[in-house]
Amino acid sequence: MANISPDELAQHALWLDSKGIRGKQLDKTGQDLSNSSHPGARMDRARFIGTNFSGADLSRASMMQVDCSGARFIGTNFTRADLRGADLGGVNLDKVNLTECDLTGADLSGATLREANLYRANFESADLAAADLTGSTQTHLCVTGAKLNDVKGLIR
Repeated sequence: MANISPDELAQHALWLDSKGIRGKQLDKTGQDLSNSSHPGARMDRARFIGTNFSGADLSRASMMQVDCSGARFIGTNFTRADLRGADLGGVNLDKVNLTECDLTGADLSGATLREANLYRANFESADLAAADLTGSTQTHLCVTGAKLNDVKGLIR
């Protein structure tokens, strides 16, 4: 099973801070990072296409504008994570914990969030078209300005 090393995170931070001039963008495309632990990690604009993060701890992680198309996050902990502008379209997010997670402007079109904990999650201006929220906890859920056409399981 792959992991994200402290050196890879440092190189990615350098890449972010230098606007791509130095360091290296974090790219874990297609890797198995299930059950890994990266709380508080700074992974903005990383590439996780087809990556398996099932059971991982990504609480408080900064993952703004990440590309996660085709990824799996079954049972992942995203408590207080920053996923603003993330590409999560069509992604499996069943049983995730998104407590107090910021998903402002994220693309979750066609994503499955069945039995997810969405307590105080912020989906402001997010695209939830055709997403499946069946059985999810939706207490204090913010969907202001979100695209909600054909959403399944949304409690209003």
